[in-house]
Amino acid sequence: MTIGLKSIFQYGISIEGSPTLWIAIPILTILGITIVRMFFGLSHNFDSHGNMSTLYVFTSIIISLQIVFGIVGYVVMKRIGYFKDYLHGEKKSPGVYALICPGVAIFVFGMFFYILRAYQKTTLSIVSARHISWCLYLSLLYSLKQHSLC
Repeated sequence: MTIGLKSIFQYGISIEGSPTLWIAIPILTILGITIVRMFFGLSHNFDSHGNMSTLYVFTSIIISLQIVFGIVGYVVMKRIGYFKDYLHGEKKSPGVYALICPGVAIFVFGMFFYILRAYQKTTLSIVSARHISWCLYLSLLYSLKQHSLC
């Protein structure tokens, strides 16, 4: 992924390859679900009750990263005209079918995030994961506005 991003920054991105910017969303979903399952598996099998607040903060970070990759991918595809040409225009590309996977992935992990929030019986400390997520989100929006990307 880092080699791909280096190449994008060095040479630019092709209009047909721009949906691959969203590939991080399903990857983060798989990693997040793996960690959640490992947490509950270790808790159940070894009778080690982990801290639910830590797991909630972890899922908040994962969902925040997914939102960041989603926004960055959307801004790039909007700027180069991908939606206008391939989604709503006359051009055809099999890559259009790949746009559904990130949407499904963020919805699936969103359910894990929501269920963990409902499952959590203790309150978080003064600085909750929700506040951290919003701070990351707002700083991203501010950064995009400063660079005229949004």
